[in-house]
Amino acid sequence: MPIKPITASFLLKSSAIVTVGSIAASILQYLFTVVMARLLSPDSFGSLASLLSWITILIFPAGVISVHVTRQTAIYLAHDEKTRLLKLYRRHSLLSLAGIAFFIIILLTADLLNLFPAAWPFSYFLLTVIIIGFSLLSAVNQGLLHGSQYFARLSLLAFISAFFKFFLSGILVANGYDVFGVAVALSASGTITYLISLWLVRRVLRSASSMPSSPITTIPPSNTRYMPYIFSALFLLMLLSNIDIILAKHWLEADAAGYYAILATAGKVIFFGTVAISGVAFPSATQASATGSGQEKHILAISLSTVLALAACAVSLYLFFPQQIITIVFGTDYLPAAPHLGHIGIIAGLWAIIQLYVRLLLAKGDRLFLIPLAIFIAAEVAGISIWHQSISAILLVLFITGSLLALSLALIYQYSIAKNDIAKNYH
Repeated sequence: MPIKPITASFLLKSSAIVTVGSIAASILQYLFTVVMARLLSPDSFGSLASLLSWITILIFPAGVISVHVTRQTAIYLAHDEKTRLLKLYRRHSLLSLAGIAFFIIILLTADLLNLFPAAWPFSYFLLTVIIIGFSLLSAVNQGLLHGSQYFARLSLLAFISAFFKFFLSGILVANGYDVFGVAVALSASGTITYLISLWLVRRVLRSASSMPSSPITTIPPSNTRYMPYIFSALFLLMLLSNIDIILAKHWLEADAAGYYAILATAGKVIFFGTVAISGVAFPSATQASATGSGQEKHILAISLSTVLALAACAVSLYLFFPQQIITIVFGTDYLPAAPHLGHIGIIAGLWAIIQLYVRLLLAKGDRLFLIPLAIFIAAEVAGISIWHQSISAILLVLFITGSLLALSLALIYQYSIAKNDIAKNYH
C-alpha cells in the first residue's frame, strides 16, 4: 500500500484533520492546568509542575523514535516492502523496551541520589517508569500511523490521551489523592493510549504479516544511525522556540519579562498552528526522496505556500488589531505588549518556515542543515545576551537570526535537490 502522493487538496484536508485534533487536545490540556490549579494547593501545584517537567524531559526520546519510525515507514510503503515494515516495528518495539530499562536505571539513580523532591514517595518512581515506558511504546505505533498517513487516527489518539489525562486526574484529585492521583492518572492514560494505538495500527500490521517473505533488494536496510541526527534536529527546534523566553526572563525587568512571555505565547499560536503542514508533508517528502520521483519541489511549493498563507493571515491580524487581540485574550494589564505583537508574529512565521525545512531535510536524510541550525541558535543566545536592553532589541535579534537561518536552510534544500537532479541526469 504505497502512501498517497501529496496534492494541495490532500495537504489542506489532512492538515485540517491534524489541526482539529491538536486544538481539541490543547483545549483539554488547558482545562487540565486550570482544574489542577484550582483543586491543588500552591505547594502541591508546584510539585505537579516539577513532576511534569521531569516527565517532559524524560519522554523526549519518544519523539525521536516516532519521527524515525515515520520516516522508515514511508520509505518501506513507497517500495511496498511490508515484510521489512513488520521487522521495523518489532525492532523498534524492542528498542523501546531497552529504553525503558535504561530509564529505570536513571530513575533509580536519581532516587538514590535524592534528586527527586523529598516529598515524593517511591511510588512516584514506579508510576514515572510506567508513563515513560508506554510513551516509548506508543511512539512506535504513532510513527507507524504517521508514516502510513493515517492522520485521522493520529488525531484521535492525541485526543484520547488528553481526555483520559484530564478526566482521570480530575476524579482522583477531587477525591483527595493530590499529586499522587495525577501521577496515577498519567500512567493509566499512557496505558490506555498505548492499547488503543495497538488497535489503530492493526490494519497495517495485519497487512504486513500477510506478505510472503522475499529477498529485499530495492532499498538499503533500516539504519538507526540516523536517529542521533533526528534527536539533534528536534532538540534544536525545541531550543529555537523556547530559549528566548528563558533569556528574556533572565535579562528583562519583571514587568517586561511578563509582557514578553505573553508575546511568546501569541507567537507560538503561529508556530504550532502550522506544525500540521510539516507533519503532513513529512511522509510524502520521505516517499519522494526514497523513490526518486522528483516530487520534492512540488511538495515544497505546496507546503511552503500554505505555511506562508496561514502565517500571513495571522501576522496581518497581529499587525492591524494588536490592542484588541491582547485585550480579549490576555487582558488590559498586558496592553504594553501590543506594539510588539506584529513583530513577534513575523518572527513566528520565520520559525514556521524553519520548522518546515527541517522536516523536509530530515525526510531526505540530510545532515548538513544541523550546522546552520546550531550556529544560528547559538548566535541567537549570544545576541540576546549582548542586546537585551528592551523587548524591541530581543525581537530584532530573533528576526535577524531567524531570517538568516531560514535562508540557509532554503539554500541547503535547493542544493540537495539540484544535486539529486544532476546525479539523475548523469545516470
